[in-house]
Amino acid sequence: MTGLLVVLAFLVGLLTITAVIGVARGPTVLDRLLSASFGAVTSVVLLMLIGFIFGRPELFVDIGLSYALLAFLFPLAFARYLDSRSAR
Repeated sequence: MTGLLVVLAFLVGLLTITAVIGVARGPTVLDRLLSASFGAVTSVVLLMLIGFIFGRPELFVDIGLSYALLAFLFPLAFARYLDSRSAR
């Protein structure tokens, strides 16, 4: 079971790396924001998998939920910033 979790964590880690590349190379600001949101989701999943691999899911679930809340609020704040900037 742990071997399967390690393989899944590796694959999700690769997805997180592709999200970071998308943030660095995105042609528009909105593409970069979407890549950052995707990277946040994959990072939360990676945290959960790491928690199960190390046998401490309660600790990593708390950290993952806190990070997910921040990842949810970031695009909203950024969209509000872009909206206020375009209104000028």
